[in-house]
Amino acid sequence: MREVLLGHVNHLFTADIQRAWVHLRRGGLAADVPGFNRLDTRWLYGPFPEEGAAHDPAPHDLGQILSFGLKDVTLSLRLDLHKKDRLHLAWLEDFDPCAVSVIASVVYGDVNLHSKSTLLKPSVQVRSPQRETTTTRPEYRLHYSDILHFHSLDLTDFRGARSRRDRPAVVFQVVYSPEENNGLAPVTLGWARAHLFVERRAGPGMVWAPTELTSPIPILPGQAQEALWDHSPTPEPTGLLQRGSEIQVLAFDLTIEAQRSTQTEGSLSSEESPFLYSPWIPHNPSLTVPHQSNVHQPLDLYIDSVHYVPDNATVIKVTGHFLRSGFENLPDIAALPDLTSSARSPEFHFRLTLNSGSQMTFDPSMLLLLRAHTLCADTGELRVVGNCIVPVFDNKGRLNTGGHQVRLRGGVSQEGDVPVTESSLRYQPAVPCTSLLIRLLPHTSDCVPAPDYPGGFYFTDDAKPNRSELGIISTFQRDEAFPETVREMVKRLAEKEEAHVPPEQEMAWLEDRLDVMKRVPSHQPLAYLPVQRMVRYRQQTGVRTRVTQAFGLPDGLYVNAFSRVLKGSDTFRAPELTRGWGGDEKFLTRHHDYSSLQRAPRWTDPSSVLHPYLDPHTVLLVQLFALDAVYRPDPSGQRCGTVAARTRGRLELGSKSQLAWTVIPLFEGACVSSGIHYAPLFQGSPDKGFLGSVISCPVKEAVTGHLKSRQVKLLKSTASVEVQVWDAHYLDDERHDLPVMDNLLPTDQKKKFLKTRSSGSGKEMSQLVLRTLGRKSQRKGRSSTEYQREEAFFEEAMGSTFYSLMETALMNAGYGPL
Repeated sequence: MREVLLGHVNHLFTADIQRAWVHLRRGGLAADVPGFNRLDTRWLYGPFPEEGAAHDPAPHDLGQILSFGLKDVTLSLRLDLHKKDRLHLAWLEDFDPCAVSVIASVVYGDVNLHSKSTLLKPSVQVRSPQRETTTTRPEYRLHYSDILHFHSLDLTDFRGARSRRDRPAVVFQVVYSPEENNGLAPVTLGWARAHLFVERRAGPGMVWAPTELTSPIPILPGQAQEALWDHSPTPEPTGLLQRGSEIQVLAFDLTIEAQRSTQTEGSLSSEESPFLYSPWIPHNPSLTVPHQSNVHQPLDLYIDSVHYVPDNATVIKVTGHFLRSGFENLPDIAALPDLTSSARSPEFHFRLTLNSGSQMTFDPSMLLLLRAHTLCADTGELRVVGNCIVPVFDNKGRLNTGGHQVRLRGGVSQEGDVPVTESSLRYQPAVPCTSLLIRLLPHTSDCVPAPDYPGGFYFTDDAKPNRSELGIISTFQRDEAFPETVREMVKRLAEKEEAHVPPEQEMAWLEDRLDVMKRVPSHQPLAYLPVQRMVRYRQQTGVRTRVTQAFGLPDGLYVNAFSRVLKGSDTFRAPELTRGWGGDEKFLTRHHDYSSLQRAPRWTDPSSVLHPYLDPHTVLLVQLFALDAVYRPDPSGQRCGTVAARTRGRLELGSKSQLAWTVIPLFEGACVSSGIHYAPLFQGSPDKGFLGSVISCPVKEAVTGHLKSRQVKLLKSTASVEVQVWDAHYLDDERHDLPVMDNLLPTDQKKKFLKTRSSGSGKEMSQLVLRTLGRKSQRKGRSSTEYQREEAFFEEAMGSTFYSLMETALMNAGYGPL
């Protein structure tokens, strides 16, 4: 002890001394203390160890962690606040989600390199079940606006890693510390470990660079494993944090961010903002028109504008009629746009006066049904963009005076057996971004000009865009390919139809082409524009893909899906763009739903955004790999276990690891091939002949031909995979419903594939975890705390191992890293 403290104290970590002190205070054996020193004997005794002293091989280059930042920290916390008698925690009586903070610590092995904490209060969204019971578990979604900066760290200064396979990570601790804590210490609700760094070569050495985005990471209850940097450990609130709690964060390279700021500094404001002008304006209460009219008095209806028509729309006509007015002879509405107005947001100069002589008394429940028609940009046929329903009077019989911006919705209002109400269209899909601006005003002898939209005259709450729609609006505003005015759109349509239309006849031609009575057979309803094609593909935005589930696989395997883009023949030689766009883009699934079957594993990873060139023959190659390994839990139960080869051989992903493969088309015309694709799985490794033909002809044609010639073979279990594809303008939780697309399945075997897909028999994936636990824990099943903790460890250990092996295999095969 004297030799260590006097001669070699500089070789000890303070955290190790703290750890040993806590160990002894808890009654631990003194013989265990030497094992807490994470520095091997070579560093303890200097460069010339004593004879017989164990030492490691020559030192290796640990690399440097580049400067990085963390932002957009979002927590999803599921707490059980009703078991106070079990927890005995006083602060639970008045839980304040704003008192939750996040501590981010950069760690390497067991060494805490640097920590920072959020300081600002988060924005809180509470989600509760519709039916509250004594076991109701509210979910708190917390978003932090803090931006945490971490400067570069040289890992050669921190030789406390347990092995060379250690990699830097970020450990997040979720801490609850209310202002009035009655003298209680802050409580750590849970923690999560995120691998945010990838190893890259920089000159002769290696660096650890931050990855741009993390997937949602499960938060484990209690203290972080081996939280050595915590000087005053707090009691672990067992069971407080429930399964399903997650953290998501955006990591970014500080150097790149600084370069971007420098490049944009001094640029025009229009370049600094994603919008050329404000996409949406809230209502200004000071401009509200007082209620001066009722059911007995005349009123004026104005059709002012349609904002942001879809990409697959062209010219717009607004029609409509009044419902439940009490009169059958009210005129219908038909408004055509001003030819000089914007084609993307056409304006109308339409006014309709009702009850001009005050001879009618309208029904207070009177409704206005409006519909926007267009000529489809893809087919040239007359189509419906969407509908909206506006109540004309309030519940007191007063005119709903003022301007109204109303969202358009797809679907057909039921005017037959079911009475139409204001909410009849509520559950119909919304047309992204598109809204109709109207005014209901007391009658005046002269027309009242439409107010400027930025002034805030209109009631706009119904049309407030979500995050996805804001991205679409930004794209629409900057789209130079879309005609600027309605007149230019008319000319383009006329040229496409090879019709000569003089300028003085453009309005007449437009009216004729949008005449439903002339163009559509009687009693035949108009079709709607397909919502999946309302936004054209833009490479800078990309395509979102998710491999969600496979069906018909063997039991007992830990399986992940590796996907990469195969360029079509038209863009095969196109250069790779910045950030890897248009190049060898790829992604790997890592997160599983352990309630799914081993034969039908379900992945829960968020979507991956790819940026391939627009090419009708570009496809996504999906390969399923199985990891033949054994997971052994850590005896302490407080950290990840180990992963080793099932036999004494080398742990790797080779040709024998490949279970199956398939391809998915990414584009249909100028749009993403949006849908839930079900594709058959083929045996073994991808066939080169098949891949060569699939990038030059339709996927269905290639599949049919190669199955017929037996160049590729289906798995005997009629296995298939489910892949979701949609335009990246839409975020995961804001996309429209995707159509099911199973046309790639062999027609003569569709029933067999469906039977395999709907089979509910087999072992759950949770059995892969349970079989590693003791009998007592196995009997408790998935609901036990031991299982939930070990499931997270199993997922992290197996996922990290799989990721490393896949990256090694890619590098050996000449591909870039994931």
